[in-house]
Amino acid sequence: MRRSIQLAGTITVAAASLLVSGCSGGTHQNKAANESSKPEKTASPNPQKMKIEERENMKSFLPGAFAPVGGKSLEPDEAHFSKRQLKGDFESPEEVAKNAGETKKGKDALFLAVAKNGNKAMLSGKADCSGTYDIANGGRTTFAFKCSGGDKEYTKATGTGIEATRLALKWPSGKKDILVKVADENGNKWG
Repeated sequence: MRRSIQLAGTITVAAASLLVSGCSGGTHQNKAANESSKPEKTASPNPQKMKIEERENMKSFLPGAFAPVGGKSLEPDEAHFSKRQLKGDFESPEEVAKNAGETKKGKDALFLAVAKNGNKAMLSGKADCSGTYDIANGGRTTFAFKCSGGDKEYTKATGTGIEATRLALKWPSGKKDILVKVADENGNKWG
C-alpha cells in the first residue's frame, strides 16, 4: 500500500509539474507573440551623420559644368545649349561653360562651372563671374562671385541639389535658376 501511495504521489507530482511548465510555456509564448506584434524599434538616424553624408554627396556631385534646364526637364534647354557642343575636346568644366556662354544661344543664359579642386567656380553667358564655393554640412552650398563690369546681380548664390543631376541656385534678389549637369569634373559629357 505504501508503494501504491508513493507511486500515486510521484504521478501527482509529475502531473503537477507538467501542468505548471505547460502553463508557463503558454504564458511565455503569449508574451513572445505580444512582443513580436509590437513594432520593431529601430535606432533613429543620427542627424549629424546625415548632414555629413549630404555634404559628401554634394561634394561628389558638384564638380562639373551646368547649363540651364528647359522647364522641369532633366535635360538642358535646347534654346540655350546643345549637347552637340560637348563633342569638343574640353579639358575642364570651365572650358565647357565658357564655350557655351560665348555661343549665340548662350549669351542670354547662365552657365556654371565648378572645379573639382580648390573650391573655384565660375559663371558664363549673361554674367561673366569667377569665385568660390563652400559646401556646409547638410549639402547647402554657397557661392561668392566677382563679376566683370561691376555686375552685382550674381555676386552671391545659395545652391541645393535636386534629384541626381539638377542644381537650384537662389540669388539675393529672390530669383532662382535651375541648372542641369552636362559635363563632369574633367569636361567630359555627363550621363
